[in-house]
Amino acid sequence: MNLVDELNTRTRLGRRKAPLGVIFFALTACGGALEAELPAAPSSPPPPALRYEIRGADDEHLRDVEVCFQGFTTRRFVLLEGDGIVSATREGQPLVVEKGKGFALDADVTPTCVRYRVRLTPSVRPGFVHDATLLARPLDAPASTAVRIHVRESAGPVVTPFEVDEGAYVPRPSFLERSTTWVYGEGARLLLRDVDGVELRLVILPGQKRIPDEVLEAHLVRSLELARSLAPARYPERVLVAVAPSPVSAGNPPIAFGLARRGGGASVLFVLDEDADEEALAREDWVSVHELAHFAFPAMPRSEAWLTEGWATYFQEVLRARGGLISPEDAWLRLHRGFAKSQHDGTGRPLHEEALAMYETYAFKRVYWAGAATALEDDVALRLRGSRLEEALARVFEGEPFDRWIEFSDYVARLEASGHADLAERAREVRSGTGVPDLSAVYATLGLEARGGSLELDDSAELVSVRRAIVRGDASAPSALRPR
Repeated sequence: MNLVDELNTRTRLGRRKAPLGVIFFALTACGGALEAELPAAPSSPPPPALRYEIRGADDEHLRDVEVCFQGFTTRRFVLLEGDGIVSATREGQPLVVEKGKGFALDADVTPTCVRYRVRLTPSVRPGFVHDATLLARPLDAPASTAVRIHVRESAGPVVTPFEVDEGAYVPRPSFLERSTTWVYGEGARLLLRDVDGVELRLVILPGQKRIPDEVLEAHLVRSLELARSLAPARYPERVLVAVAPSPVSAGNPPIAFGLARRGGGASVLFVLDEDADEEALAREDWVSVHELAHFAFPAMPRSEAWLTEGWATYFQEVLRARGGLISPEDAWLRLHRGFAKSQHDGTGRPLHEEALAMYETYAFKRVYWAGAATALEDDVALRLRGSRLEEALARVFEGEPFDRWIEFSDYVARLEASGHADLAERAREVRSGTGVPDLSAVYATLGLEARGGSLELDDSAELVSVRRAIVRGDASAPSALRPR
């Protein structure tokens, strides 16, 4: 069985490493020849379908793309990100390119094929590209549109988080509205692993680093295991994790940057400090758990980042304690220091407005840690009922795929419908508030005593059993929580 067969059938994956070019060759070799056009339309309307073919161009920074569609009509194709389209033609005739962001068709015709040339735009580091800068999406395509992507050998090695079927990449329907990250270029290494039923595609880009591949792999597998534990039934069936070793300024954690995306498939890119050692990775890395934890919950609009980033920020410390990567005392101290940093951050806007503007105001501490404080309050309240935050969220989002986008109004309605009206009300209050949640009452009952930048744990506190259960992963039993 070759590597493509393994991806195709989704059987149990062994510990297999190969150069990225080997994987790419197997993909292109089994792809077969594409027809120049989609099949002629039968007498009954054909199902909506969209097919991309990506080839190399005479310039290594350009790609030629042919996109064919049937079963729907559209007048425009647009890049969801970037402005790299150089030219476009249909049946040899030039089309109007709109500031590099898209092109207009001259008629509502289907089926049809369009060819365009696009500039390859790296994301964060060379080797990463968001498909939204490469593949123009048709406006008004039905959600049921079947998408297939063929990457020819001339385009160079590529790995995506998409399913592989007969040599084509097959993204999930969310591809039409959102983007994800691909890895491209020579010299990268691909590792395929099965992690508790999740297909991990781990790509390590070329570059010097002190941490051996095997150590990095084991660390990221453990981070994935911990993140998946939050929502095993909803977690993606496959995840692309791409790591780029790079020079990093002092003061950053070993994994200095991470970005999770989920349009059509789940991907995370990481920038690894090339000078970080194994001890620092084990002790100081919280970014990998944080980013992978995002896939345990649906995405929400930017204005609600205080919720989604708050959950990830809270669980980055809690999960590492549960997994033995840090001590319970260290987890509580890290949470405390994060809460303290948020006290004087931000512009004083309502939190949902702060979240919407945080890439302009840089008020990340307030947005992330106000959300994390809310997560702690919710977790404690739920544990007094014999539940816990991850269980309640799993029920609230039951049946929703990881790449579904949820509005805030939908979220609070689901909380209320599941019997958590108090959590819904707290969410509304925090969202519209101009400060950060006051945790003094929660601290007192959990036995968390702030001493400047340090934290003391009081084991005589009323809810000490809850405090211990949070970092162990236990569900707290109400009978064990009665005041003594």
